[in-house]
Amino acid sequence: MRQVHRCSAVRERQVQKQRGFMPTAAHYLIAPAALEDVAALRDLAEVCWRATYGDIYTPDFISGFLARAYSELGLRHAITDPANCFLLAKRGETPVGFGQVGPAFHAGNGPMLTQVDLHRLYLHPAHQRRGLGRRLLETLEAWIRAAGHDRYGCYVHSRNTPAQAFYAALGFVHHPGRDTHDELYLVKSLA
Repeated sequence: MRQVHRCSAVRERQVQKQRGFMPTAAHYLIAPAALEDVAALRDLAEVCWRATYGDIYTPDFISGFLARAYSELGLRHAITDPANCFLLAKRGETPVGFGQVGPAFHAGNGPMLTQVDLHRLYLHPAHQRRGLGRRLLETLEAWIRAAGHDRYGCYVHSRNTPAQAFYAALGFVHHPGRDTHDELYLVKSLA
């Protein structure tokens, strides 16, 4: 698989601007992920993780994490488990982002603040900053509300400042008592 680095994503956006077209969130389809999407999700996760965490973690750590967290069996379970909502965003037929919410993860540090957590929200670097992340999150929030919850949480790496800014702009509040080793815990009220 071809690795996409931040430089190539920036170049792709520049070419699109020169051609006079930059897709907005309305140009993407968001739908539940299906079992036939597993291979594409794994490829997309690798691109997203290397672009997002390449300056934070070693390549070996990222490879090991992807092998565990994005295994075929694990993704199949996440997609089919009714306690989760796993969405895939596409531009045409090309997967460009995904998000998943499900039962809250309890790391044993402090009281549970939510029953639901955002487990994954990733966009291909060439499709960021177009409103798609916000739209994916809003679609996941509709599922959370329909499931009867009025708030949810998420963990974000302490060095992932772009994600921290994204979540803060959308109303997430940091709850330091639930932080883990290098992950900040954020909560968003839907009330």
